[in-house]
Formats: sequence, structure tokens, C-alpha cells
Amino acid sequence: MTKTSLTQVTAEPDGKLIVETPGAGKQELKQIDDRLFKDADGNLLVFQENADKSIGYLQYRYELSTSKKLNVPKPFSDVRKEDGYASYIATLQLLNLVKGKADGMFGPSEPITRGEFAAQAAGLLFMSLSKKPAAFADTQSHPAAAAIRTLYELGVIQGSSQSAFEPDKPITRQEAAVIVARTIQLGGASPMDAKLSGHADPWALDGVKQIVALGLFGPEVKEAADGSVDYKAQQPMLRQEAAALFAKALSS
Repeated sequence: MTKTSLTQVTAEPDGKLIVETPGAGKQELKQIDDRLFKDADGNLLVFQENADKSIGYLQYRYELSTSKKLNVPKPFSDVRKEDGYASYIATLQLLNLVKGKADGMFGPSEPITRGEFAAQAAGLLFMSLSKKPAAFADTQSHPAAAAIRTLYELGVIQGSSQSAFEPDKPITRQEAAVIVARTIQLGGASPMDAKLSGHADPWALDGVKQIVALGLFGPEVKEAADGSVDYKAQQPMLRQEAAALFAKALSS
């Protein structure tokens, strides 16, 4: 899965910038020139303008890497900032990888369907979707048909039978784990082991172990005193839980 990082920039009343980047934490920068700032270690941050003089990009710490400014979307009305999943949902919303409903709600506690999960998984690959015919008879007119076909071609997903994928059926947590584990392994990651409690079907065991070993889950999963983890593998995955899974996979 493609690794993506978000840089958060906050302007302080005194003119300083607080910049938070994955791996480097929060840094305080002072302005030394027009659109140019410096941190305590001497690293420079420069803002690059678009043709209309608005800020379009910033360059910080790495000379050959720039970050594109993203427009902050309106938060979903049913996701509170203090919710344990709010930051994960916000990350995917910022990257335009999840969409809300017509009423501006997200439905965080609703189960996510197999088709919707496949669409999000394909979106996180940041690649063009397949233009070939639908992989399954029951996905021919489905909105996620191209995403499902793409993951099928990559060997990431399988149907419930040779002709059916059941795209509108809620996906189980173990099914979701297998899809994401296989996607991660496309990039060369090796299978990982983890100490599990609870039950996962034999076909899903390696996928669940990979997800647990990488810590790709939200607050719904707790580690026991003996270090074991019950991934609740056979339960339906909720939309907020999928957001946590994908957001953490992006930054892992």
C-alpha cells in the first residue's frame, strides 16, 4: 500500500509556525523572510505560490520533496472531535478517500459493505482503476465494480463464489484484514506473526496476524495482559473501524 504522510501547519498569533510531520513530531519555526521559515535545527520551510498568488505547496526538511496544500473539508456532522476515530476519519476525508451521505453524515457506527471497503482499498493504492469488464456477475452495475475488478486482478480479493462477490453485504473484520494484508504484501512486506485470542477462520488467520502485528486497528481492539489480542475477527467491520485500519496502513 502506498505510504502517504500529512504535514499539519498551524500559524501562531506571534507569527511563528507549528509544523507537525510524521516521524519528526511538532516543530516550532520562526519567519526569516517572505514565505520562508526556519526551525531550531536550521531546517528551512518555504511556501510555494500558485499562479494566482495563493499558497499551493510547501517544502520542508527534504529538498526533493514537496507537500501539496489540501483544502480542509467540512467535518461530518455525526463525528465529534473527541471521538476515538475522529482523526482517522478526518485523514481519509482530507485525502478524499471517504465520502459522507447527502445529509452530511458519515455513519461511523454502521457496518461497511464489501463493495465500499473494496472501493476504499483500491483508492488507497493511488492507481488507475481497471477498465476491464466486471469480475463478478453481481458487480456489473455496482459503483465499486472497477475497484473490485482492480483488486481481483491484483490477487487481493476473491468472490464468495466464481460469479458472486456480494458487494452490498457487510464485510467481516477478518475479510477486511485479509484484503489489507494482501495489499500491504504487494509492496514486498513479509507475513508477520501475532499472539491472538478469540477465533479467526483458518483462511483468514495469516491476514489477521499481519494486521494485529502492525497495530492497524482503532480503540475497539485491546491488548490483554498476556500480550494477546482479540481482533473480533468474525464481527462485521464498522465504517469508523475501517477508517482506522486504512489511516494507520497509510502511515505504517
